[in-house]
Amino acid sequence: MNADAKNLLREAEIGAERSVAYVRCAIGISIFIFFFVIFAPTLDPENPALDLIPYFAAVSIGYVGIGVSTFVLARPDRFRSWMTWLLTTIDLCFWWGLLTVIVHIIELPGNHIIALPPTLIAFIVLALVALRNNPWLQAYALAFVIVAFVTVFLLAPDPISEPIENVGAQIGFFELPLNIVRLSMVGLTGLILVYLAIRTRRLLNRAIHETVRRTNLSRYLPPQLAGRLAQTEEDRLLSGSSQEAAVLFVDIRGFTTLAEGMEPESLGRFLTKYRKIVSAQVHEHNGIVDKFVGDSVMAVFGAPDTGGKDAANALECATGILHSIGQWNIERRKAKYDDVMVGVGAHWGKVFCGAIGDSARLEFTVLGDTVNVAARLEQLTKDVGLPIVASQAILTKAGLQPTPESGWVSVSESRIRGRKGHLPIFARR
Repeated sequence: MNADAKNLLREAEIGAERSVAYVRCAIGISIFIFFFVIFAPTLDPENPALDLIPYFAAVSIGYVGIGVSTFVLARPDRFRSWMTWLLTTIDLCFWWGLLTVIVHIIELPGNHIIALPPTLIAFIVLALVALRNNPWLQAYALAFVIVAFVTVFLLAPDPISEPIENVGAQIGFFELPLNIVRLSMVGLTGLILVYLAIRTRRLLNRAIHETVRRTNLSRYLPPQLAGRLAQTEEDRLLSGSSQEAAVLFVDIRGFTTLAEGMEPESLGRFLTKYRKIVSAQVHEHNGIVDKFVGDSVMAVFGAPDTGGKDAANALECATGILHSIGQWNIERRKAKYDDVMVGVGAHWGKVFCGAIGDSARLEFTVLGDTVNVAARLEQLTKDVGLPIVASQAILTKAGLQPTPESGWVSVSESRIRGRKGHLPIFARR
């Protein structure tokens, strides 16, 4: 299990322990209410059960105290795994001690233990352990409960030899065979909880594994793609799909000359800042950064998930990038650095959207003539001397009319290298 999975599992354990703390406090308060509010006021002053007051008070305060202590301990910088075992043992010992004291003070025979209300606390304690989702801890608690019942029975006063004048005694309600059945039911309940803890822990580990997988994917891929890759089978990723989308290319003008005068550390900081600016605009306009190659950025709008404003978002993103770069240049001028100039190319058309590669290395991307044209349009910004070049296809899809009044001017079709067909293109002033 890697470090990320261990951290998530630790967070789950701490969260479970805090939940147990709530229940533990509720148990302590419930014991207090049962004995001091409901049961004790009904007793005769000579009733030996009143001798149990100090013990019930100690257990009640003990459960609340250990619950409050758990809140203090259940923090990432304080909590340790062994504390769960210690706290569980303390819970069990509180219950075991209370049951033993009651049996001996009121001189109740061992075969009558089942009649005591604290006996039912065993089920609460087992359920409390189940909140930890730890099968080994659950098995330990079950074994402790069974051993506790057996020892209380063996150390209790001798069983009653003469029948008590009530219906329960006459039909053998407290005889050994029935008590064995009751103990077996406690054991069966505990085994069910152990099985439940095993299943829950498996589901928890699977959920943690999936979370870590998505987190790792998100480190190298946009969040939109990470979720899809985590849920999609490899064959479906490789088969991909054909759909329409907007493709945007962004590149720094004169980057080679700019980088030549920089130290490697300065160049790294420069590219990091530049990529953050471009990525922020792409994400703000519901796009995905497909890849970074040096100072070149490829972004996609409408793949793998399509929307009604993909083309318009791409063009607005192009304008937003220029604005953000302009703001960055203001900061650079104050620091006596040269301005950064970029070119943006945008096109709309059909693309292949899916994964390429093999099982050892897969890359989710978009491919096709649309991508190639968008890259050519970005390069064309150098020739026309304008920062944004877009095809008529993306302008039409965005509902824009390319007119001089709108800032768009026509560019000769013959400027696109390597393309035979005619493609009306426009540049933004």
